[in-house]
Parts: sequence; structure tokens; C-alpha cells
Amino acid sequence: MKDNVRKWLRITEHEDERVQALEYRSYAEAGFLVAVICFLDMVIRGVFLDRPLSEWAFSAAVFVVFILYVYIRNTSFRIRDEDLLEPDELKEKRHDEVTFFIAFALYVGWRKVYRDMEVLPSGWVDWAQSLLALIVIYTVIYGFLYLAKRAARLFKKSSGNS
Repeated sequence: MKDNVRKWLRITEHEDERVQALEYRSYAEAGFLVAVICFLDMVIRGVFLDRPLSEWAFSAAVFVVFILYVYIRNTSFRIRDEDLLEPDELKEKRHDEVTFFIAFALYVGWRKVYRDMEVLPSGWVDWAQSLLALIVIYTVIYGFLYLAKRAARLFKKSSGNS
């Protein structure tokens, strides 16, 4: 009886590690698919159809549980960027994060102060314009930071040679 319960609770049935890895991968893909479907349900019902929270709350709960589970598993197994990436790769990732944060802050300022509109767009055209504006702002900020980093490297090389 005890062995049957253990067997029933196990995810994999095979002793071969390659087969177990493939099964784990298929379960991970299935979980990701469920999370994407829940996210789409939240967006479609909550944002586009403007339904009450009671209609899409379960999808939100499943999505939050999925995110928390993945975060806890990755943290407990040390599958984080800080543990896996090299210092140069971490700097590049931080550069991208800072760029996005600056671009998003400028986007919010553009929407709220310059255009005197709500931060969240309404309607398809407004969403498309906002997304395009965010992409343009991100590209410009990324270009400025890239050029500044490049200029700092050139200045460092030239001052080191003198």
C-alpha cells in the first residue's frame, strides 16, 4: 500500500534519467502552457472585456501560484541569474534592466504629464500608440547608454595609453 502511494505521487515512472528528464520537461511545458492560458484569460476578461474580478479571479490565483512556485523552486535550487551568469553577463543584464526602468519611467511621465492621460491606455489604437512610444523610448535610452558606455571605454583606453 505504501509503495502504491509513493508510486502514485511520483511524477516519473522510469528509472532511466534521460526519460525522467524528458518527462520533467513535458510537465514543465504543460505548466507553462496553463500559466499562459490563465494570463490570457486574465487579460482578455479583465482588460478587454472589462468583466468583474469574480469571473477571472481563479485564473489570477492559478497564475500567481505558478509564478510563486517557479520562483521558490529556482531559488531553492540556485537557478538564478546571480548564481549562473558570469560577471560580464550580469552587468549586461543589469544594463538592460536599468534601461527598461528608465524607459518605463519616461513613458509614465510622457503619458501622465505631457499628454495628461491615464497611465494605462484604453482602446486598441491607444494601446498600439503606447506600445510604440515605449519601444521608441526604450530604443533611444538604450542607444544613449550604449554610446555612453562605449565612450567611457574609449576614454579609459586613451587615458591608459598616455
